[in-house]
Amino acid sequence: MRLFFTYIAFFWAMPTLFAQDYFSQAKEIRNVDAAKDLADSVPQILYGFLHDELNNEDYRSRMKNLEPGDWYSSGGYKVVVIAAGSKRIYRFRTLSMTRQKTPDAKTQVASLLEQVNNGTSFESLFDQYAENSGPDAQLYGDVGWVDLDFFVDSFQEAVAERKKGERFVAGDEERGWFNLVEMTHKPKKKKGHFVLLIPNTNPKSYFETIDHQKNISKLSSRDDLFRYAEKYPGDVMIQMLNQRSDVALYNRFASEENRAQETTIIKEESTNYQFIKDTTVELFSIQYIYLNGAQMTRDARSEAIHDIYDQFHSNVPFDSIVSQYWPDNNGLSQLRNIEGALLAEDLVEKVRSTTVGQLFVARVGQSYFLGVLLEKPKQVDAVLVIAYPNTTEE
Repeated sequence: MRLFFTYIAFFWAMPTLFAQDYFSQAKEIRNVDAAKDLADSVPQILYGFLHDELNNEDYRSRMKNLEPGDWYSSGGYKVVVIAAGSKRIYRFRTLSMTRQKTPDAKTQVASLLEQVNNGTSFESLFDQYAENSGPDAQLYGDVGWVDLDFFVDSFQEAVAERKKGERFVAGDEERGWFNLVEMTHKPKKKKGHFVLLIPNTNPKSYFETIDHQKNISKLSSRDDLFRYAEKYPGDVMIQMLNQRSDVALYNRFASEENRAQETTIIKEESTNYQFIKDTTVELFSIQYIYLNGAQMTRDARSEAIHDIYDQFHSNVPFDSIVSQYWPDNNGLSQLRNIEGALLAEDLVEKVRSTTVGQLFVARVGQSYFLGVLLEKPKQVDAVLVIAYPNTTEE
């Protein structure tokens, strides 16, 4: 595999034109090795293993009926089922840094490993240094239960034989991507499906060098920028920046001289960020218990929810209830200042209608979240930008 870990958010890329030739080819494949070969030959195609502990309702709602050769749409991808089977999956957390933002990232991450081994908490280092940009950024780097095939080869090799509790440095030297990794769980074997993910994009873009900077400079409206990002989901992204997500970059855009110019471009080592507009985002702070409804009977789930309510209204400390019902939360039961856009809509709606200190229950697919609003949601300033590769030599 050639990709950085894309997290399971790869399903939520925006839809575009579909790569018909590769889709037709993928539908004929029934052999895992042949699927790997296709993914290795076309960098934008992903090969991996899906299972019921992934936070992806598109897959979970279909998994019992899927057969080899079946396919379905999920976000910006066609998901093609290659074979049913089982595989070892892993769970860990990462504190990621890149040379793009931190020139001495490799040395810095090695120093952080030494600090955490000497007693400094992973969480405090994460708050101070992490450059994680996916959903795990709000969860102290917890990636959930994942297949290592969604990572670059060097990272797979570093993680595969590690045991629960081990901490180490892993990443990719060529791409300048380094991670402090902590194994939070023992690996386990799960049943699921081996799949290929075919992006909804024109295959000719796989092989052409595209001057995104030149193309974007010709676009005159925000709608044109959004459409361009949809056309090249692997290279171009629309991003929301605020003081929580990326303090340094947000502050550069937030300065008066930059905010006044819609054509402002800030150039990093390998990425350009172009200002689109000022906006705001809503931030939430909650503490919650996660119940996996797919692994519980209806009676057991109902009993658990009623017991949590009873204990809460009997003034049992919520930390204690969390320990009973979600003992392996690894400190992730508290989310502070998380963007509403990163949470499921049903959860956001429930939290918005809850007062501080009140217990809420929200259902998201087969999952249940019971929690407490820690403080009122707040609106903070943000900027919307388009990010694309910087190919200009200075």
